[in-house]
Amino acid sequence: MNTQTEYTLISHHLCPYVQRSVIALEEKRIPYERVNIDLANKPDWFNDISPSGKVPLLIINDEHILFEANVITEYLNEVTPGDLHSSEPLTKATHRAWIEFGTGILNDISGLYSAQDSNTFDAKLSMIKDKLMKLEQTITHQKKGKPPHGPYFSGSRFQLIDGVYSTIFRYFDVFQGVTEINFLQHTPHLKAWNHALQIRHSVIKAVPPDYPERLTEFVRRKNGHLATLILEKQGLASFN
Repeated sequence: MNTQTEYTLISHHLCPYVQRSVIALEEKRIPYERVNIDLANKPDWFNDISPSGKVPLLIINDEHILFEANVITEYLNEVTPGDLHSSEPLTKATHRAWIEFGTGILNDISGLYSAQDSNTFDAKLSMIKDKLMKLEQTITHQKKGKPPHGPYFSGSRFQLIDGVYSTIFRYFDVFQGVTEINFLQHTPHLKAWNHALQIRHSVIKAVPPDYPERLTEFVRRKNGHLATLILEKQGLASFN
């Protein structure tokens, strides 16, 4: 009799919240099937089972359905060996607060690539950089007066908070590659943290190999100011 729990993750190639779930599955070495759907043309079966109409969804044993990325990652962390949270309650609560802070940055990123004019774009970019500076100051404070303690948010151990920010930094890496914007130019601790995250197996596995091209095309179809900057950079590259 097979008593192993079966997990199916309903996904989208670009969704950063899906990436959180994939990273948790990979870090916990949980076997799973990933099913990508087109969010612009959602299948009827998805609409029937998704309360929010959003991904990710986690289907457990073809019977139970979980939605919302943070709920899914917390559940996977609780029901499998090992812990991707600190065992210290205050540290765990602090991480959860910064995870919510990261969700706010993701909302700002959405506003950035949707901005139709330079003024709106610049305002969103300023908000993002202000938040990144707050995060940089927090990490600087953690390290102050202490010996090197590892490449991640709270030391040498990868935790759920690291998975969340890997999805945020991935946007910046792609956008920097196709524009002149350097999001982490003045945040050396975030830059080092990002480097450690982007070479981790679970973070790599969270997106398809052609993720940068898919994201760039997605942004171009928005026809916003960021799409204009991408076209300008491509035109300059072609001219050179």
